[in-house]
Amino acid sequence: MVRKNTSSYWFQKGNELLDRKSYRNACRAYKRAIEIDPQNENAWNNLGISLYAVGSVEEAVHSYDRAIKINPQFKEAWCNKGNALDELELYEDAVSSYNKALEMSFVD
Repeated sequence: MVRKNTSSYWFQKGNELLDRKSYRNACRAYKRAIEIDPQNENAWNNLGISLYAVGSVEEAVHSYDRAIKINPQFKEAWCNKGNALDELELYEDAVSSYNKALEMSFVD
């Protein structure tokens, strides 16, 4: 069992809310996880997913960038960033993000 005021607790809570499509509440939970542990790359990535779902696409890109800064090999964050950039019609940047994710796929 995960203790309540830990980054892991709030990350798991965010995941439960994300699964239920309660995106705004998931955002709050992920932000709480990040307040406790700003290096939680998975919380940054999932915050981006939640922000994207509520239409805050530019904020989502920022979240993916934070996840990538923590872990430059985070393929899912690179792919999610590509999706958000595509939504913003920043196609060249989107392709660059997808290419980064693909490069990592061939390294594994």
